[in-house]
Amino acid sequence: MRAALYLHALRVARPRQLRARASRPFRRRRFPRKLAVGAPIRPLGENEALWRSDSFAPAGADPRAGTRLGEFQRHYGEDVLELARSGGDAAGAAAGWISANPPEPGDPWHPYPLSTRIANWIAAATLDDRVREVIASSLAHQAAYLSRNVEDDVLGNHVIRNAKALVLAGVATGAQAWLRQGQALLARELPEQVLPDGGHYERSPAYHRLVLRDLLELRAFVPVDNEIARMTAFATASSRPGGAPALFNDGGLDIAPQLDLPKPPEGLAAFPETGYVFVRDADLWLAFDCGRLSGSAFTRTLSVGWTSVPFSCVTAIDLPVGTSRTSTVSSSVIRTRNRSA
Repeated sequence: MRAALYLHALRVARPRQLRARASRPFRRRRFPRKLAVGAPIRPLGENEALWRSDSFAPAGADPRAGTRLGEFQRHYGEDVLELARSGGDAAGAAAGWISANPPEPGDPWHPYPLSTRIANWIAAATLDDRVREVIASSLAHQAAYLSRNVEDDVLGNHVIRNAKALVLAGVATGAQAWLRQGQALLARELPEQVLPDGGHYERSPAYHRLVLRDLLELRAFVPVDNEIARMTAFATASSRPGGAPALFNDGGLDIAPQLDLPKPPEGLAAFPETGYVFVRDADLWLAFDCGRLSGSAFTRTLSVGWTSVPFSCVTAIDLPVGTSRTSTVSSSVIRTRNRSA
């Protein structure tokens, strides 16, 4: 069974993924020399209103303790940002993390939590100037490590998150190499990841919103307005009556940010490339996942080909039929099979 899954995954993997996967054990164990003093951090005032908005309010995610997702989230730096948003001791929280998590292989320095933390710490430093001096050296060390460990073995939304962190770190510290690397990653990934109809190629409305929020953080520094406009149209149409995203494929309500979206259009909205149709008539809302399986090399959040029909009427109660959404990164037979599709 396991051999068959590996063969199936290899069928859609790209050479870039295979090379990155082969070199990953070596790259992740090599840490750059830590600078005694990091470059001064420039507050990114262009994003201050965004970082103070409800789009960055805690989403309520509470993964089970001891799970991989739970370990990742502990290192996202969301606590530091929320303290900066609320006037708390964000600098103290950042200093505590730095003291407790020296550079070494493991979840704290995994590229995805690290990328998320870099952006959240830069946001916190923009909102609270006491954070800047505390994080300067560690932020430079983390960005240097990330620049050598972009998640080309995974691809998908992970690489967008990596690119965002490199762009923001480059702008905030003046490190042009990181800025150019992040821009190059976006130029490579966005034409494929953002489909012509505006959907994200992972076909997960919850992750779609995460990627859209990443682009909103970048729009002052990278030309992404076209992608934002198209993705906003999909995010709006895929909103349930209460404003939350339709629950198809991977993800859940506890990871989807509260974006400031336009009022959803009445009637039928079809997204042929993404494979969704949404029908809205007053309090009635129907959503159909009816697209073909993607041929993308990133298959972690895709459905396994069953038609799913959430239905909402007045009370916004969802009745999923044959859904294949997974909600944990912990090992399980169902998740392993779905993520190998």
